[in-house]
Amino acid sequence: RPTLISFNAAISACEKGQQWTTALALWEDAGRRRLEPTTITYNALISALEKGRQWPMALSALATMRPSSACADVITCSAVISACEKGHRWEAALGVLRGMGGMLLS
Repeated sequence: RPTLISFNAAISACEKGQQWTTALALWEDAGRRRLEPTTITYNALISALEKGRQWPMALSALATMRPSSACADVITCSAVISACEKGHRWEAALGVLRGMGGMLLS
């Protein structure tokens, strides 16, 4: 039976292999198994989305992180900002940067 650590490693491997769709499928599978994502899980997913130039999904993942028990950190915000930059969405990147002040960054 896979653990959250297994999913984190697999999602991270997808990021390195530029397989954002597989990373997203793994994320969804972990959710179906009722595994609670950690900051590491979010960072792996958002980094995979950033590499895949999926800025809207990266922003969406960040938004779902805020009400969860996982806290955004510098890696999280940097990956989302980079995804926005790759999508030529400087306004969204600026919004994330501004929002960092209200987040609990660890």
